[in-house]
Amino acid sequence: PAGTTEARAKLGYLPEVSNYHEFLSAQELLGIHAAMAGVPSARRAARCQEVLEVGGLEKRAKTRISDFSKGMKQRFGIAQAMVGSPPLLILDELTSGLDPLAQRELKEIMLGLREKGSTIFFSSHHMAEVEGVCDRVAILHRGRLRAIGQLDELLFQTDRVEVSAHLPQAARESFAQEFPEGKVEDSGLVKSSLPKSEVNRLLDFVVLNGGLIPPGGLDNFGSGFLPATYQGSLL
Repeated sequence: PAGTTEARAKLGYLPEVSNYHEFLSAQELLGIHAAMAGVPSARRAARCQEVLEVGGLEKRAKTRISDFSKGMKQRFGIAQAMVGSPPLLILDELTSGLDPLAQRELKEIMLGLREKGSTIFFSSHHMAEVEGVCDRVAILHRGRLRAIGQLDELLFQTDRVEVSAHLPQAARESFAQEFPEGKVEDSGLVKSSLPKSEVNRLLDFVVLNGGLIPPGGLDNFGSGFLPATYQGSLL
């Protein structure tokens, strides 16, 4: 079950910002993480060396964390997440704030782990990074899951737009007939998800019937694409 020691042992986690005991060396701190992860004492030193090599830090094992650059700390973070040999790694904004060389090095580490069969769940705002690493992608927007699937499926799927508008009572029944896939709420707010090619038809309907489009009412479209007549109808 989630939250149990057994469940936690199956995942390794690296947050976007990590605070380490920087007076310790990489070897010393990693040994502590290995003990907490349940690595047997007889196996601990060898396992620490293995994951330091994965992170390219084998020659800096005795260096204090305080002397590491940010990129080196991120690589150490991957090592500590891996030290317990979890089947799942969760990495949050792994390359945030790093220079291009450090970003490339971390990308290569992730690709190497993927080739060895590790499952990596990571978040990123860099779409090129996502395209270069991920087999499967989920897109979040304003805290909501907007899409999930294989990368090529998401890149080539037909764009759809979610439209929300306020309509007078007299126009709501006509809206339901014109756009049967839409929804009409008791508050008078109507919603519809449709291809971009159909957006102008819906906007014509809203404007002609005295409706208004609230801020954010055109999700994944942008008011900058609207004709002036529609711009005037935005709240």
